[in-house]
Amino acid sequence: MTDGVPGFGGASWEELELIRHESGRLLFPDKLRRRDEKGNVVETKVRVWVPVPDDSVRARTEARGWFKAQKDLDPDRDKALFEEMEQVCLLARSLRTYEAPHSQLMQHGELAGYDEGGLKDIQERINAYKALIDPREPITTEDAFWRMLSEVARKGDILPLLDIVGHEQPSCIVRMAREALRSPTAPSWLRSAETSTPEP
Repeated sequence: MTDGVPGFGGASWEELELIRHESGRLLFPDKLRRRDEKGNVVETKVRVWVPVPDDSVRARTEARGWFKAQKDLDPDRDKALFEEMEQVCLLARSLRTYEAPHSQLMQHGELAGYDEGGLKDIQERINAYKALIDPREPITTEDAFWRMLSEVARKGDILPLLDIVGHEQPSCIVRMAREALRSPTAPSWLRSAETSTPEP
């Protein structure tokens, strides 16, 4: 039996219905959602890919041209707005047509007409897909944590930490520090401070 994909309701990789684009990138089925004039949610079937550095470079170039075309914008005063425009360009590059050939669904100018909630909705799912395709392993069990800690001690460096998902690295380091404070070899005043410190 296939283990469920973490964070996706126990769905298997097969149930996620991923396909590979001709460029070699994975495409996830998804929906771009917005409300109509009656308050109903209208869904457009799309496929999305996780942006890569090349997308970021191209999105910045597009955003600069778009920003420059707006005559009343100032590079210093409207820096935050430029960053927002850049994110819209990057998101536009990630949204693909549901059916082949899975070309870009719409240009940034058209996507900018969508409400902010709808854009955040799909952006958050793309962020989840990005974490999902990270080849580094998550620490999902106690056994995995202690094996990783053992590897750090055995090798005498932190390289084993680099094999786990990036966002979990700081929490592993913090937990390792807590475990060290519980050690009988830790000074007694540190152990008493640790027992009085609530868990986060």
